[in-house]
Amino acid sequence: MFKAKLTQGGHIAMWERGGMHKSIGKATLIATPKGNKTVALMVKLDDEPNGRHALVQVHKGFIIAYGTVKYGTESICLYVVSKVRTQKRLVEAQLINEFYHGSWLRPLEERFEKIEAAMHQILATRDCVEPVFVTIPPERLEAIEIYKQKLAGATPL
Repeated sequence: MFKAKLTQGGHIAMWERGGMHKSIGKATLIATPKGNKTVALMVKLDDEPNGRHALVQVHKGFIIAYGTVKYGTESICLYVVSKVRTQKRLVEAQLINEFYHGSWLRPLEERFEKIEAAMHQILATRDCVEPVFVTIPPERLEAIEIYKQKLAGATPL
């Protein structure tokens, strides 16, 4: 089971999060049932290294990838959401496959390939501060760029 957040609209959502610090790290990524990127409901703009990057709504059938890295050794677990418990703010998921010591327990289905690549990327990113596997709507992208320019002391165009 995974802890989830209840949005103002009453939907269950989870955070894309994580990255690596020094030689250890962990991450959580979420994908659609076909293995594609989800749409971010919210993107964190406070540049919290290895923290919460994007809030994603979760539905039955979605894929959750949870991974860790310790001194170069990656471990990844792939889950498929079996039940969303709105009142308890929980997501139940079934373990589908595991990656450890460079190989998968079972052959990897094609629908998991994109999220696997994204997981390897985030686990290799030191002090990750940006979303890795979400689609950010154009209006949110514009707001993010304006915020970054303000932080850098530049005047927005």
